[in-house]
Amino acid sequence: MEQTADRVAIYGWDETARPQLEALERVAGLRAIAVGDRRPAALVRARTATGLPCYQHVLEMLRSAEYDAALINSAEGGAQAAQAAAARGAALLLIGPQADASTLMEAAEAALRYRVPLTVLRPRLQQAGLAFTLRLAGADPGWRPQYLDIAMAGPAGALSLLRDAVAIAARLTTDTPTQVVSSYFGDDEEDATAFVVQLRYADGRLTSLRTREAPETHLSLFADTNLGTLELSHARAESMLAMAIRNGRRETSTLPDGDTLALEAERARTATGAIATDALFAPRESAILQAIELSSTNGYVVSVQQRSSRANLQLVESGTQAPTPRAGRIRLIGG
Repeated sequence: MEQTADRVAIYGWDETARPQLEALERVAGLRAIAVGDRRPAALVRARTATGLPCYQHVLEMLRSAEYDAALINSAEGGAQAAQAAAARGAALLLIGPQADASTLMEAAEAALRYRVPLTVLRPRLQQAGLAFTLRLAGADPGWRPQYLDIAMAGPAGALSLLRDAVAIAARLTTDTPTQVVSSYFGDDEEDATAFVVQLRYADGRLTSLRTREAPETHLSLFADTNLGTLELSHARAESMLAMAIRNGRRETSTLPDGDTLALEAERARTATGAIATDALFAPRESAILQAIELSSTNGYVVSVQQRSSRANLQLVESGTQAPTPRAGRIRLIGG
């Protein structure tokens, strides 16, 4: 991170966040100083696991404690937590699979308003085959998919997996879909065991996202692009990648994962307020997730409405951002 960020306040405690927190401590030099959670049982577990001061009045912790970064690991109240932490000048770290549409949007707006780094931690995107695919599509628009199919399974839960799947789709495509249709299997969206989602684009491109709860973790991806097709299968920390190029050549590779948690922690360490691609992607991901929620509830095809995160963003082909210089003020007077 651009500023020294060695003290981190944690909002929302569960054991799934511990491996990422340990990686942040090891790689990024962060040191947890306090845990806040509105749930008394979670605070008891946090105190037992960490021995740190624990707060049930979370916003008070974020407004009064001394810290350099906030790790937000809960969708419940996550948006307010992001605003409160950013207002203190703290870097924002979101556990991606826990971040809902509102948390993503508010965190992006807060990061830009207060000019603090925002990192949405998604270690899954550091899997070797997936990381290669994302770099390839970013470097050569010819490999951006016209048709994309992503299927993910694992014990993390269908909704958490879906949030990562949306993040992958947002990075592989260049714009926001115009329509979403979504269905889930289960009693309600939060506890659904499976999701099936279609993202439809104005120019006819199509993305299919399928996630389900399962004992073993697995990811498969198929992309049909202008330059050829790409098939990816990932399981047990290894990716099988097959590329069929339009000229008839076919290439296959086996790519073992590195330490995905450490790689994501390193990305957080180097994030700055001026080059914060997570603040760039978050509004698009938020809009898609919001449309998915609405479509899942009513069963209709839903139009995607993307809020602009702030007017001081300038997007460039490389996918980075820079602040647009202020030219003055405008005052509107109604008659």
